Amino acid sequence: MVEKEDITPREKKYALKKTPSLLNYCAYMFNLQSSVIGPSFEYKDWDDFINLREHYATMPLFSNYPKAFERFGSALCATALGLVLSMCGFDAW
Repeated sequence: MVEKEDITPREKKYALKKTPSLLNYCAYMFNLQSSVIGPSFEYKDWDDFINLREHYATMPLFSNYPKAFERFGSALCATALGLVLSMCGFDAW
């Protein structure tokens, strides 16, 4: 059994108060990002984001859209550049 003194601050922050339902856990495991690369974030952080709790409760609505569109545009430009270079005979290998 783990003593309370042995728990790190990070473990305290992400500790769950109760076991999630099977449906919530499956939603966490099988969302698009987790399906492609595996879960790259803690369940508690994901649950807080979905339910707008903790520091996500004070997040202004749509405040993440500009950065998301910027990253999406960068990904499209990189894809287009790779396509153009591959069509011009440039071989990266």
